[in-house]
This record gives sequence, C-alpha cells and structure tokens, in this order.
Amino acid sequence: ADFDLERTPPELLLNLKVVDDAGELLAEGRDAGELRERLGVEVNKSIGAVVDPQWNRDGLTTWDFGTLPESISISRGALTVSAYPALCDPRFLTNSFSPSAPESRTVATRLFDSKDKAFRYTKLGVIRLFNLANSRDLKTQARWLPQLDKLQTFSRAIADFDLTAALAETIGARALDLDDATSLPANEGEFNDLAKRGRERIGYATQDVAGWIVRFLENYQEARLAIEKRRGGAANAVAVDAASHLARLTEPRFYLTTPWKWLKEFPRYFKAISARFEKWQNGGAATDAAFAQELNAYWERYCKAFERNENAGIFDPELETFRWALEEYRVSLFAQKLGTAMKISAVRLEKQWE
Repeated sequence: ADFDLERTPPELLLNLKVVDDAGELLAEGRDAGELRERLGVEVNKSIGAVVDPQWNRDGLTTWDFGTLPESISISRGALTVSAYPALCDPRFLTNSFSPSAPESRTVATRLFDSKDKAFRYTKLGVIRLFNLANSRDLKTQARWLPQLDKLQTFSRAIADFDLTAALAETIGARALDLDDATSLPANEGEFNDLAKRGRERIGYATQDVAGWIVRFLENYQEARLAIEKRRGGAANAVAVDAASHLARLTEPRFYLTTPWKWLKEFPRYFKAISARFEKWQNGGAATDAAFAQELNAYWERYCKAFERNENAGIFDPELETFRWALEEYRVSLFAQKLGTAMKISAVRLEKQWE
C-alpha cells in the first residue's frame, strides 16, 4: 500500500525550518504545505508594504508606464525576494464595482508575491483597459441585443449584476479571447497590437454573447422560480442546496472570472437545476440526498485547496479543471439527459484530483 502521511505519527515527520540569508528563523513546522502557505502570506504582506511609485499607480487610463517586467527584486531587511508587477483592474483590488466609484474608469499597477497571481491580475487589467478604450462601441453593441427588456427583468434577481455593463464587458473579454493565453502584453506596442485584433473581433464576440445571454437568463429564471416554488415544502432541503449552488455560479463578476469555455455552459447548468426538482418529484428523493452529500464533500475539498493556493499565490490549472469537472459531474447525477461537456464519473473526478 502507499505510504499514508496523514496517518503517520507527528513525531515521525521531519521538522522543517526556513531561514533567511542571515540564518534567522522565518518559519518552522512539520507540514510543508502549511509552511508554504504561511510564508506566502508573509511574503505578500512584505511586498504589499513596499511603496514603489512605478508599481503602485492608480488612475491610469492608458498604457503609459513603459515595460511591464516579469519580475523585480525588492529588499525587506536582510531578505531579498522577487516581486511581480501587474496591470490591474482596480475594482478587484478594492472589491468596489460601483459605476460611480473613481476606480470604475481606470486601471492600476501593483506588485504581487507570485508570478501566477500577477498574471491573473494582469489578464483582468488588460481586459479592463481594452474595455475602457472601446466602451462606447461595446455598450452600443450591448444595447442593441434582442429581447433586452425581458432580459433586464430576469437579470434583476442576480446579485450585484448590471446587465448592460456585464454584456459590454463580456463582449470585450470574448473579443480579446485571453482564456488560454500563456503570455500577455509587456509594453504599449504589444497592448496596441492586441487591442487592434480585439476591435476586429467585436462583431464576432457580440454574436457569441447574444446567442448565449438569452439562454443564460431564460434558464436562470426557470431555475430560480423552481427553487422558490419548493422553499418551505417537502423539497426545502433541495431548494436550499440548489439556491446555494445557483449563487456560487453567479457570484459577482462571474462573467469576467469564468473562462468562456465554461461560461457558455451555464445555461445547461441552470437547466440541470430545474431537472433536479423533476427527478426528485418522480421518486428520486433518496438518491438526491446522497448525491448532494457527495457533491458537497467534493466542493469542500476544492474550496480548501483553492484557499491554500490563493494564500500561497499559486494558480493550479488542474484544480480549475477539477472545479468545472465537478459541475459536469453534478449534471450527470441530477440531469443526465442534458449530457455533459466531458466524460465524467466519480472515478474520473478522483483521477483529476490526483
């Protein structure tokens, strides 16, 4: 059998010590993952305390800060660490998305403690700078989409969601198509080249988003009403679980943080919520409870791993794949007739986790 670290007595595990260049103890413990997480947080605090005018700028509306290097070195006492400059959408820094907030019309630069984190923030920053530069065209496209009045009514139930703004930003992100990008602009010239290609794709992106948003909101409305209908009744536990799932899918700015590959599947995920109630009503109460318990255990496992990675500044693409594989597994359990975007089972899910 494989060696099980979790069942190994603590006294048999190596005691790990991390020291700086002067030999001063930075951290100590027997869990390497916990040490990495703790040090990631400490390094992030150290980098966050650095006041570097070039990489702590707010209120930017153009790429006027020269080259964006992959990394720079900074010193904190006797410790020298690498810091990673990023172009940011400041709304994600302040968690303030009000259209009247000053940061809603600008971008910013910041330093981060990991290359992964800087890359993710820069991707959002590049999209934001493109959307700001092309806001008039993007908003015009959004306002001309069909059935807008009806869709506005459906969208009001989504927390912190402005339909026109969301459509414009989704069209812009789709036009740039950075989901699978392995590199991002490092200077103004590269950004301008990317922006030019993006402008040429706005029409195609609008078609994609127009076809998606109708199904998205119609199926969302159907799922929401199915949940509300069952609240307080025999299927209340199912309704509570389904409502929590629906809220996770539509958390604020989901349309910017979810890759299009999976965002376009949301109408099917919503349809599966409605189908779940039909299955429950037709004698599936016992299996529904068992499926919900299994899925919630997987979700808890994912959340713990995601939080560890966030604290350590790590982005794990396999963990993100697991997150959406779990969504497909949910469809296979509750609404198999809808089909899945990948071959999925509990065995395949466990293999993805490994």
